[in-house]
Amino acid sequence: MDAETAKVFDTPSKFHHEGGTAVVYYTRGLDKVRDNDTIIPLIPNEIALFICDIPGYGDSTTATSDKASHCRSILAALRHALPHPTPYTNLILAGHDRGARLIHRMIIEHSDYKSLPVRVVSGALTIRSAILLDIVPTLVQWRGFGFSSASQRSFHWPFLANVEIATQMIEKLGGGLWCKMSMERWRGTYAHGINRLEDGAMEVYAKHFEKSEVVRATCEDYRYGGNEEVRLQEEDQAAGRNIAVPTLVLYSSAFLGRDEKEVKRIWEDENWIRPGTEFKASPIEVKPDDGSIGHFIAEEAPDYVANKMVHWIERLNKKR
Repeated sequence: MDAETAKVFDTPSKFHHEGGTAVVYYTRGLDKVRDNDTIIPLIPNEIALFICDIPGYGDSTTATSDKASHCRSILAALRHALPHPTPYTNLILAGHDRGARLIHRMIIEHSDYKSLPVRVVSGALTIRSAILLDIVPTLVQWRGFGFSSASQRSFHWPFLANVEIATQMIEKLGGGLWCKMSMERWRGTYAHGINRLEDGAMEVYAKHFEKSEVVRATCEDYRYGGNEEVRLQEEDQAAGRNIAVPTLVLYSSAFLGRDEKEVKRIWEDENWIRPGTEFKASPIEVKPDDGSIGHFIAEEAPDYVANKMVHWIERLNKKR
């Protein structure tokens, strides 16, 4: 196996023509989406869907925490998986948490800011849109630790970023147990959501965290996020490099601790989205009496997430 591999598999689809649109979904463990009830079965077959395993998580391997390297690995695997990619092959990138942050970096790295409108192209592939699940920009997240509630809710960020200490402590406790304890802390109170997580999804996540290389790669990912990625985003902001493709942000207001107005303000008013670019922030919520949706929105409320994703994708396709 190479030092770094990115695993990709495609679902049954009708993506066999030039100029098609493919949705690329980033996850942490391909068997999680194969074996468990997530949003994947809810995406119509006519939408081509390719699933990418994030390097270092799940079954993919990595020798670096560098996001640019991860982007190259995934794009290379994707080009191999796509039938006859052309410059008219449009990608809609979708991902949750760390996958969403990787997408954010990928779009910035492949944007031609000299062209008007800005084009986001990698070789024979055009990135047309982004669907980001349950994040605000990494720099915003780190700056939020000035508030006690944010520090308590996301204590794992600075903890995991201390790679050597965190790796040893997690392995002493047991990676699987650490994973389960964390997921129980971050999930919501929606009964159906809890049942979905406990019906296999948590076990898949936990299984991967029993592997020492996954624990270390995870910690290195957070270390990178608190160092190189923060520096890159500060440089991006200063240079006016921002997201210039239509972007949908789906999130848990209970987990992020932010309402729709604030999420929209952060992405648009703080210049993370290029002025004039189509943007929508939409919370994933159930009726208040039914409880709350936590961080794992794709597992806890797959029908809600898939419905909003499909509506966004279909509307984009009509505008072509």
